[in-house]
Amino acid sequence: MSDNWVVSTLENALSNWNDHLAEIWSLVSQTPESFRGGEIWTVIVSIHNALVGFGYGLLVLFFAMGVFRSAASFRELQRPEFALRHFIRFLLAKVTVGSSLELINGIYKICGGVVSTVMGGIGSAISTTATLPDKIVEAIEDVSFLESIPLWLVSLLGSLLITVLLVLLVEVMFLYSATRSYYNGVQQTMYRRFSSITGQLKMYTGETSQKTAASRSVALRRMVEQFSDKDKYEFMLLDSYGGVIASSSGTDAEGIVTHTDFEQAQDAVDGQGIAIYRTQSGEMVMAACCLVPYAAEDVAAMRLVTSLTLVEEQLKRTVVVALIMGAAVLAFTIMSGLYFVRSIVVPLGQVERTAAGIALGELDVRLPVTGDERDEVDRLRGTINRMAEGLEETEKMKNEFISSVSHELRTPLTSIRGWVETLRTLDDPSDENYRKGLEIINNETARLYNMVEELLDFSRLQNGRLKMTCRPLDLVAELTDAVLFCEARIQREGLVLVYNEPEEMIPVYADPDRLRQVFINILDNAIKYSAPGGRITVKLWAGEYKAFIELIDQGRGIPPEDLENVKTKFYKGSNSVRGSGIGLALVDSIMTALDGTMDIKSTLGRGTVVTLGLPLYKK
Repeated sequence: MSDNWVVSTLENALSNWNDHLAEIWSLVSQTPESFRGGEIWTVIVSIHNALVGFGYGLLVLFFAMGVFRSAASFRELQRPEFALRHFIRFLLAKVTVGSSLELINGIYKICGGVVSTVMGGIGSAISTTATLPDKIVEAIEDVSFLESIPLWLVSLLGSLLITVLLVLLVEVMFLYSATRSYYNGVQQTMYRRFSSITGQLKMYTGETSQKTAASRSVALRRMVEQFSDKDKYEFMLLDSYGGVIASSSGTDAEGIVTHTDFEQAQDAVDGQGIAIYRTQSGEMVMAACCLVPYAAEDVAAMRLVTSLTLVEEQLKRTVVVALIMGAAVLAFTIMSGLYFVRSIVVPLGQVERTAAGIALGELDVRLPVTGDERDEVDRLRGTINRMAEGLEETEKMKNEFISSVSHELRTPLTSIRGWVETLRTLDDPSDENYRKGLEIINNETARLYNMVEELLDFSRLQNGRLKMTCRPLDLVAELTDAVLFCEARIQREGLVLVYNEPEEMIPVYADPDRLRQVFINILDNAIKYSAPGGRITVKLWAGEYKAFIELIDQGRGIPPEDLENVKTKFYKGSNSVRGSGIGLALVDSIMTALDGTMDIKSTLGRGTVVTLGLPLYKK
């Protein structure tokens, strides 16, 4: 996987394509009859058969109505070309209604065959996993400009592109809707005039049908001559061939009319047609035609023609408003994107730089925090600050630990070195100073060995490499051995030891060496922090599920601010004496590994109580 985000995006796209290619091929090559087990196709066929029967009935009805409404007279019905034209239309409509499903299915099969042929010509391309060629990867990675483009900028530009496309789509839909609204308004106005004129024709009657037709023809001609809205409309009367019989302007309207509206009216069920076009002078007009529903001699249809100049001007104003609104939306998108960059990307960049500084060891740097809990970036800054503080504290404790260990190592080494130089000057092994020097060297060497072993044990325990050899053992015996080991030192320091050994065994499951290490470590702390004349009390008892050991001293105690940190590795309290600072941390880790507990309570100036708990061993 390349580190270049462009290559990664292309590889992810190809991976998605490979995952869905088999599914896509299955859908493309599947026939409608077999899709989803054929259940959907069965429903479609049932619905189609019902619609075909209903469609035949409507077809016959509408065909009959269309024939009689489009014929200007009974004599026109007898014309062969009129009957032939409507018969051909009837046959085409019947074929369309009855064979639509078979036609669609046939087209689908043809397309499916073409797709199968093409895919078969490709060969094994379907089963081959699509991968990004190495040359393309190398070419993209060589173009450093693409790599230099931040991903947030790509996301912002992508969001802006989507917004532009959405705005264009909305603009087109809005302008189309506005245009249709204006045009439909003009169209409905002219249709209402046709309806009014048709209603007036009902009042004209005669003794015979011919006189009635003549009366209506005269009335229509009079309406044309006396048309009151000549400044808005051109009113015309048409014969059965679409020719102009009369017009409100007194001309034959040459150059401003078309036969499209008349042909639509003849084909329409309601006998109305509409046409929008430009005249020879370039003016946009709308022509509406309505067949006369009654016999009126040679008058077969009426036509109204009106200019769309005012509508076009209104549409231009609408376009301008729509463009302004679209520009406002785009401006808002750009401003919100810039705000996003400023409020999210810039702070994240600051966080990234600060985190990089912390990684390089600059632990004193901090990020500004506002304290707003609803701000995710602000919470992230707070987390980074707390991490830096923790690392700084750990670094401080590590340095103090190194200094403390160095001091602890230097003290016995200095003593050993001094006595070695002294022994070089002494030739008599029976000299008291000779024996004393050897004893001190031996004690300091043991002290160094214990210190190094403690450090190694802690390191192994932290890395999970410290092996615990656990077995059933008597806790009373182990504690007694540790107390006896420290008893001589306790007496040398002028302290009083109080320990009543229980008579009964207390079985536990633990590692005897690690358990002894825990007891001696805690007793060593009690001795170090107790003044001469103080008392060290050791208690042991068994509870229902656990055994408890309590070690009480009357030493200087632990300050409250240090008490919660004394089990932290490398930590040394304000009143601590010599030591590495890992003793209690090691004890706590061993007790945790043995499923035990360690609790420390202390009162400054009065002493400390350490309570250890271990699960009882039951067979």
